Amino acid sequence: MKKKIMVVLCASSALNYIEDILNAGYEPVILEPFVPENQRNEARKVFDGEYARLKCQRPQVYMAKEKYEDTLAMVREIDPCVIVPGTDFALELATNLAYDLGLPCNNPKQLPYLREKDKMQEAAKAAGLRYIRGKVVKTTEEALDYYHNELKGKPAIVKPLRGAGSAGVVACLNEEELIAAVSEDIELAKKKNAPDIAVLVQEMIIGTEYFVNTVTQNGRTVVTNVMRYDKRKFTAERPVYVRGTAISNNDPIYHTLCGYVIDVVNATGLTIGPLHTEVMVDEEGPVLIEVNARLAGADQPAAWQDRVMGIHESDISLRAYLGKDITRNSYDDYAAVGSQDGKYSFYSRRCSGCFQFAVTTRDFDAEEFIGKELIESFASTYSWVGFEAPRHYATTKDFFTIMGLIFLANDSEEEYDRDYLALLDIEMNHVERLFRLAKV
Repeated sequence: MKKKIMVVLCASSALNYIEDILNAGYEPVILEPFVPENQRNEARKVFDGEYARLKCQRPQVYMAKEKYEDTLAMVREIDPCVIVPGTDFALELATNLAYDLGLPCNNPKQLPYLREKDKMQEAAKAAGLRYIRGKVVKTTEEALDYYHNELKGKPAIVKPLRGAGSAGVVACLNEEELIAAVSEDIELAKKKNAPDIAVLVQEMIIGTEYFVNTVTQNGRTVVTNVMRYDKRKFTAERPVYVRGTAISNNDPIYHTLCGYVIDVVNATGLTIGPLHTEVMVDEEGPVLIEVNARLAGADQPAAWQDRVMGIHESDISLRAYLGKDITRNSYDDYAAVGSQDGKYSFYSRRCSGCFQFAVTTRDFDAEEFIGKELIESFASTYSWVGFEAPRHYATTKDFFTIMGLIFLANDSEEEYDRDYLALLDIEMNHVERLFRLAKV
């Protein structure tokens, strides 16, 4: 009988774990979080929608029990040899289960520094790294006091203490926007039954945003890829993300980012598994935005990551948990390169590539998606997801209001850039070429 590997809340890029587990000779199983009876029909649709993207047979799926002790007993009976978190929201459950069963994992005592946005900044500060000033507040009065007395009325960022995908993250340019953002995020925390009904107010750092993905094993860290977020402002609202583009290890900023992020990894106390670290770079250099102890999201296909980066992150992460060499992949022996200072290893980018957020500048009702052939006609298009119809689309404001994702890859950087701009123009100005629109 094959040994089992459990993925807790298997969604987005964590779906890549399933085929990696099969290819490694293990049996994958999925653990879903506990969902109250009156919410299970809707939850089932969400989970099944994720599993529908699997290219292999759906693994055995279990649901966690309402009480942790009952879940632990069930998982002990299933007897996995490895438990990995699939998303941010699975981190606590996956870590506690693995710890209580004596399996490879991070120490649960480090969880606050891996998921709470104020604590991770405290960890960076304690390690002597550059960090973003901020304060946890429970009322708009506390927020205004910090805004005026500490930030001196300069632009601020308001965000939930936990979360992902930029949900609830608001840039505030004045007092009125600050009050509105704090009030909205406090209400959001109440609706989610958050353990702390509070939000984080931070100074705003203006620069270029990057994210660095790493995998750690017993104190050794390898950089799987470095990507830059590109933003555009096309309405009166704040700029929105339009793509995450892989940058070359020859880019001058690449190793500056890697060196800083390796220090962040050590500061958080992470000892095993992936870390998705978001960093802002201004004239003073890199500064931590936040970390997430899971694979990079955005539904990234493993095959696309292989094409652009030479490896896919879930494979390297799984190797870390299985005690295998994380400086080589499992299928064509593509090897990481050691940095000049010997501080870390990294995988070199193989070609130009990005995941492009399909953004829209208008509200519309889509009756049918008709853009498949158009999207796939571009030489740089590798794959795409989303573009659901029939449904209503609103002007893009964040990751949760995009139309879909298009994954680009090309050996020719010139052709890649040209295709990206052409697709962006279609998304922003010619949505009728992607959808048959409902008549007004």
